[in-house]
Amino acid sequence: MERRAAVGLAQCQLMEGELAGFDLAIKCFWSTDADNAQLDDAIVDTTAIVDEPLVRALELSAKRQLRSADPEAAIISLRRALAHASSLDNPRLAEDIRNGLGAALAEAGRLDEAASELEPIVAARRSRLGDAHPSLGAAIHNLASLRRRQGQIEQAIELLREELRVYAKCFDAGHPLISEAHNSLGTALRQANRIEDALAEYLLASDPEHRADPVRRAAVLLNLGSAQAALAHETDALVNYDLALQIYEDLPNSERARAAALWTRAGLLHKLGRGAEATTDWRECLALRDGLKNVDTMLIVAPLIALAEWESTSGDKAAAAAYTARALKLADSAPSISAEQRTRLRLLNALAE
Repeated sequence: MERRAAVGLAQCQLMEGELAGFDLAIKCFWSTDADNAQLDDAIVDTTAIVDEPLVRALELSAKRQLRSADPEAAIISLRRALAHASSLDNPRLAEDIRNGLGAALAEAGRLDEAASELEPIVAARRSRLGDAHPSLGAAIHNLASLRRRQGQIEQAIELLREELRVYAKCFDAGHPLISEAHNSLGTALRQANRIEDALAEYLLASDPEHRADPVRRAAVLLNLGSAQAALAHETDALVNYDLALQIYEDLPNSERARAAALWTRAGLLHKLGRGAEATTDWRECLALRDGLKNVDTMLIVAPLIALAEWESTSGDKAAAAAYTARALKLADSAPSISAEQRTRLRLLNALAE
């Protein structure tokens, strides 16, 4: 397969959430049969032609790594891409890669480094491109995400409103980037505890006229459901959680996102007194997370605690003790476990003795 065509196919597969198809297209680009776990080594060992398709292939590999919750691997890929872009004397290409690198650094919690990449890009694009160019919107989006992580919520909200104004001048109302911007604005508003405003943005983001890919559509539905649950619209929330889970059922390589959706739905079911249904979701969530790589131990411990508490109140002390014992063992080596979770574990352990 021709190199540029392989990159184009990989991009389409990634946008559709077809990660297996993406991996195959990238392997074609690198002319390697390495499996996904060995792909980075294959890239390092390949004597590649240094051109824009090479840079874009590394950029797409980084996006794949971000979807797999591995931002540090994405940073490595993007730094390689940036070095190649710089050697090509292509400043616009290098700027694109720096924009992605800033987003990956923010995802990894390296906020000062992210700011040093993203802030100059937004300033440069505002000056060079005016207020009606998609590349400006992309840079603003990443800077807004950084500001939200920095706790600068009002500034994030203003940036996201600017992003929407930019995209409104560039695209028709059904463009997926407009949906994504409404979704991000809803999340920032929710973080500011402006739940009704957030709900309005999520409703705009979930409009069926938007041509969002399945992965993003499911994420919007989950956010919409969470806002509805916060406003005591539980029935509507469950409908949207169910719709999101149906999307994930049809998507390959969606175990991580599906587990998060199950956890969210279980919490609402438990709150509504539907404990048996919540337990089914907790068990499936735990099974999915047990099969994942690069998963935070806290995400394993959380359903273990929920299941232990349920079994304890249901009278199955042996099952409660088993879940508690496993959670305690994991918590011993997991600094991310919260104080509240440790307190619940101590109580469960006391009940089991």
